[in-house]
Amino acid sequence: MYGRIISKLKVQLEAHTNLVELIERLLKWSGYVVVAGTVLWTALFSLAAKNDIDLVVWIEKETSVYPSDATWGKRLPLQLKEQAISVDSARLYALRVSNYGRTMIGNPEAVWKLFIEAPFSAAVTVLDTAKSPNDLVAAAQPGEQPNSLLIEVGALQPRASVLLTVMLVNTDENKYPRFVVKPSLSGLPHRLVLGSPAVLMFETIAWHVVGSLFVVLLVLLGPSSYVEARAKHRGGWPLVVSLFWRVVGVAALACVGGLVPGKGIAHVMVWFL
Repeated sequence: MYGRIISKLKVQLEAHTNLVELIERLLKWSGYVVVAGTVLWTALFSLAAKNDIDLVVWIEKETSVYPSDATWGKRLPLQLKEQAISVDSARLYALRVSNYGRTMIGNPEAVWKLFIEAPFSAAVTVLDTAKSPNDLVAAAQPGEQPNSLLIEVGALQPRASVLLTVMLVNTDENKYPRFVVKPSLSGLPHRLVLGSPAVLMFETIAWHVVGSLFVVLLVLLGPSSYVEARAKHRGGWPLVVSLFWRVVGVAALACVGGLVPGKGIAHVMVWFL
């Protein structure tokens, strides 16, 4: 009689052990699937974000000319002759207009225009224009208003660019943006950024990379972390607090692990994809 009972218990124990092993296997492979799906989603999102970057106008450099350290506290009798504007402040900006898309913008038979306005400045003046490549058709000229200008551009190939050195006069320092850009080509995606296309890409994908890394770390580290917390705290608020701080730790690790390499990923995507 006892032998039958023991045999039944052994059978039930084996069945329970097999069920536990099956559940553990399913959870393990489910984790792998979640990790793979998260990585794939992040990659596809990043590529889609890269394809959204076509025409980019970015401020490479900003220099205060007047007032400066040499003229601080002094008022100089400066005036723009063409606009007859008394100059109270002057800043130089290096503006680069670039095609970071994969296709040509415009066509060789016609020119298109890029309108640039400095809404919070009294005037904008073009001091120099540099083209890359040198045979690129591009010319800057004054706009309809003293604080505007336009660039007539031919076929802008991928990675081609126009570098403008412009001077803003009497800018309201407390108001932004410094420039507003608008292409004449309808529907052309365009951005004005204060850093570079790589910075724009980083800002676009950074938190998606962090979120994906958080999910991956949570899947990989979550089960063992939960077991450790249960071993120390059987239940109640101590267990909840312990799990909460463990999740916070995973989130911090995801931020460090996502944001730091994210800049390098953004540079690679902008220049090589």
